[in-house]
Amino acid sequence: MKKRVYNIFGLFTVLMVMTLMGCSSSKEEPKVKTGQSPYSVSYESVTIHNYNGNEKEVIIPSTINGAKVKRIGASAFSGNEQIEYIKIPHGVEYIETSAFENMPRLQTVELPDTITYIGDRAFSFNPNLTKVSVKHISTTVIDDVTFRQEMPSNLEYLGYGVFLGSDQLTRLEIPRKLKDIGKLTNFPQAPYMRENLIDIDVHPANPYYSSRDGVLFSNDGKTLIRYPQGKTYTSYTIPSTVETIAPQAFAGNSHLNEITIPDGVKVIGDRAFSSVPLSTVALPKSVMDISINAFSNSVHYEISSENPNYQSEDGIMFNKAMTSLIKYPQKKILTTYTVPDTVTEIEDNAFKSCNLEEIIIPDGVEQIGKGAFSNCTSLKYVTIPGTIKRIEDETFSNNFALEMVLISEGVEEIGEHAFNGAGTGKLSIIEIPSSVRTIESEAFKNVASQIKVHEDNLYYETVDCVLYNEDQTILIHYSDHKQSTSYTVPNSVIKIFAIFNNPYLTELTISESVEFIQGFDITPDTIYIESTTPPKVKEGLNKYSEELLIYVPEGTYETYVDKYSYWVEYREFFREPDGDHYDFED
Repeated sequence: MKKRVYNIFGLFTVLMVMTLMGCSSSKEEPKVKTGQSPYSVSYESVTIHNYNGNEKEVIIPSTINGAKVKRIGASAFSGNEQIEYIKIPHGVEYIETSAFENMPRLQTVELPDTITYIGDRAFSFNPNLTKVSVKHISTTVIDDVTFRQEMPSNLEYLGYGVFLGSDQLTRLEIPRKLKDIGKLTNFPQAPYMRENLIDIDVHPANPYYSSRDGVLFSNDGKTLIRYPQGKTYTSYTIPSTVETIAPQAFAGNSHLNEITIPDGVKVIGDRAFSSVPLSTVALPKSVMDISINAFSNSVHYEISSENPNYQSEDGIMFNKAMTSLIKYPQKKILTTYTVPDTVTEIEDNAFKSCNLEEIIIPDGVEQIGKGAFSNCTSLKYVTIPGTIKRIEDETFSNNFALEMVLISEGVEEIGEHAFNGAGTGKLSIIEIPSSVRTIESEAFKNVASQIKVHEDNLYYETVDCVLYNEDQTILIHYSDHKQSTSYTVPNSVIKIFAIFNNPYLTELTISESVEFIQGFDITPDTIYIESTTPPKVKEGLNKYSEELLIYVPEGTYETYVDKYSYWVEYREFFREPDGDHYDFED
């Protein structure tokens, strides 16, 4: 196949920035320049910035006007829809972030082994990329195999997401000098976290990494770094040399349902087995540290009776003393569960995404962790005992089926998003006891029910289905059950955290006192804002009527729709007091 040589003068608008330092011999990495310059020259080395040609086959020259091409700049070829083949010349050392990203026709890339750095997402989202090969000084192609990711032998750094979205590539070869894989273990944003990746091979001379059966380990074999997502085996035995299972090491592999963890493994990292459908997790006596998010999609835990740190009961994971409930298996089939009387703490995410309909928490429990019952979409009934002083952030978020929540006297704090989305359409009322003195922002976001505050509570009050703090300076929740068609925010209110997603409300007036609005999922067709100074908005209008009209005081239109205003993106909805559309000039 005949390749077309890159015509630098025809394909780029020629603009060179020369920075020559007399007879100085000091070396410095070329500095990336942004803007419209097609390339720049610094210390007699070239950085390519912008390619504007339409050729299908491109060979980048090794020199331009006598200066060596050393770097392909950030996004230099990004978005090109014509190139199918590209060859990068010997001498190039750096490929910057997103340099060849989102090129839908790109099929083949030839890299020189002079490259030492490939930045984040450099070749990401190229759906037809099937071949990445390396040519050495001798121009001999090494293992020029289709569907294979071969890296330059001098490569030292590989950023995350390098080939993200390039699903045709199934094999990764790590060269002898590569020492930084970036976020290889950061599922799902890692360079090769793709369903089609089957094998990871490491050059035998690499001092940092090793591989066995296509699985990536540290050089000494003590850390299992990555088990490819595309491997189709249903069972796997971790080698006896392994002491640490790295974060997200097995994450996303949907084929494994049996894993053998040998005695000798001490640490299991965060989300190590995330989304892996393991039927049973058997943990040896050697395990000392298990991340709270290490496992998901599991059915049953079995822990060696000789383990000094953990134990299991009925397939549920506890600490050795049975005072802390660590993990309830997501796929365990039960409708009701009673937490043992010995338990004083339920860990973060302990019941996350479980199938339970009812959870019984005894009075001895003193602490429930963040997200402990989040995403339990079948959970209907829960009683929170008064021994628990704080309902942590997101504890019951996205529990759409909730029908009854009892917050007992003694609870003092309700964290951010604690009940976000809870009981959508099914939970009619949540009662706040007199002991509650702190309700954090958006604790009841997307909660349709009425919030009723005990009459003896000194910190909060409910007035006509609207929840405020005691002096009505903060508007916390506006119930979906409130049937008024219009509502005026009291003049005392300074901050609004309610989202006003109410099916009856058609007109909302925001009083002059309001200075801050968290964000609206709003249903009113008309909003009147009385303040001449635009209130700050953190999240904007997440939802709004297509017929929305926003009226502001006369003479304040330019202030509201100024390009630095929080409201500028909604300028099309603003109206003059007499109803005329405000004509904003960009």
